[in-house]
Amino acid sequence: MTEGYSRNSKKEKARFYEIALGSARESKDWYFKSRKILEEEIAFHRIKLLTSIIKLLLTMINEKRSSYKVAEPKVYYFYEELDQMLNAAD
Repeated sequence: MTEGYSRNSKKEKARFYEIALGSARESKDWYFKSRKILEEEIAFHRIKLLTSIIKLLLTMINEKRSSYKVAEPKVYYFYEELDQMLNAAD
């Protein structure tokens, strides 16, 4: 992300933020998959943090790109406690 701040155009910055968004989404998925290896509380805390980061990146991308909007797809993990924790954050 730091490299994205050094870019001159909004289009270039948005592209770097999109790459960071992809990494954050992938990390969130890996933490969900590894919740049984890590303590679930740790995994859910990190998923919650990544959810906040994803929301911030989506805002930053949409500010840089006025011609289209990027949105987070609705993903259902079918894990009740995760939904409760994420909904409690809002």
